[in-house]
Amino acid sequence: MSRIFVAGLGAVSPAGWNVAALRQALVVGEPLPVQPLARPGWDQPLRARLVPNPPTRPEFLAHPRLRRTSPITHYAAAAALEAVGQMRPQAAAKNFRLGVVACLQSGCVQYSCRFYE
Repeated sequence: MSRIFVAGLGAVSPAGWNVAALRQALVVGEPLPVQPLARPGWDQPLRARLVPNPPTRPEFLAHPRLRRTSPITHYAAAAALEAVGQMRPQAAAKNFRLGVVACLQSGCVQYSCRFYE
């Protein structure tokens, strides 16, 4: 049996583009603002908590494989990079191995909406 350690966390949420923003929103304990989201064919907009734009465009979005990807992929990449950003393999570590587990929510819902639209 091998030992597994969680060495980093990353998050992109309606609170912001990092874990600190998410934790701050939890500490405050107030619901995040709701914004109207227009839906084709519906009379009333959907009320949603949208992910804000990042303060500056992340450098990783310039990568050719990420140019035409969806916002969901941008969020996942940003969270994963935040999680591993502080990790640096030590020069003395001979068998440094890294596994990444990425958890996504609501992606299938958004893609289904695109399909049916």
